[in-house]
Amino acid sequence: MQEVQTYLDYLSVEKGLSENTLASYEYDLMRYRQSVVKPLAQITRKDIWNFLIAQKERGAASTSIARYFSAIKMFHRFLAMERIIPRDETCIMEAPRVEKKLPEVLTIEETLQLLKAPNKRFKWQYRDAAILELLYATGMRVSEMINLKMDDINFETGWIKVMGKGNKERFIPVHDRAIALCKRYIVLLREPIQQRNKTTQPWLFFSQQSAIDARLTRQAVRDMVRRYASKAGIKKNIGVHTLRHSCATHLLERGADLRIIQELLGHADISSTEVYTHISPEQLKAAHSKYHPSNSTY
Repeated sequence: MQEVQTYLDYLSVEKGLSENTLASYEYDLMRYRQSVVKPLAQITRKDIWNFLIAQKERGAASTSIARYFSAIKMFHRFLAMERIIPRDETCIMEAPRVEKKLPEVLTIEETLQLLKAPNKRFKWQYRDAAILELLYATGMRVSEMINLKMDDINFETGWIKVMGKGNKERFIPVHDRAIALCKRYIVLLREPIQQRNKTTQPWLFFSQQSAIDARLTRQAVRDMVRRYASKAGIKKNIGVHTLRHSCATHLLERGADLRIIQELLGHADISSTEVYTHISPEQLKAAHSKYHPSNSTY
């Protein structure tokens, strides 16, 4: 597996990829090499297709298959470039088609129920309320949320600095309610924890389970969102990304420009944002009622 590590070092040093992206590449390529155990120079296109088919048969989504293929193709390109293998078997392979699915979104009513779910009689739920509010207000990714530092929020002007994919920095406006919840959490929990531990950790949100002021984990945020969704009576299978999708969809439905949403979400390509231009059933019904001639009086 030394070649995989060599490639990961190249991506880290030469390409400057984030830890999360590197971890994804490592997972995909280690799974690939554990399944295809031939020496790299002997791997054929048939071996690669058989690996992808096996992942599909195990229930992997089309997006996961496409991600495996992309990682494998770039890995083999690197190996050929470095003359570790004599040729790149993937150079004439076409990427598998990805089935495009509309992202799951909450209605505005469901979103409000979710945001109200934390019980503010308990101090830690002020943290949870602030996180839910920020996720929906900003459309941030969970990795961006847990990496927020105190210095990233300007409480006076209502802006947050976010470090996105590829270490790209962007600024997102935040409404007064989210700012107020963050301030309340800081006063009730964050400051007392730091005073007690006599430390100055920079992270905005701390983990409740840790004995020290440790940064919150992605899994903890995912579990938290699902827990409050259940409490709010939401039957949809939602995750942290659902709040990101809902933020974009609600903005678009209310007339926000697609380019503004692209900037807000930190999409490098607007084609990633265009997935939110789907038509909701309510919009379709309203348009049909308004414009179809059969709904007119003859």
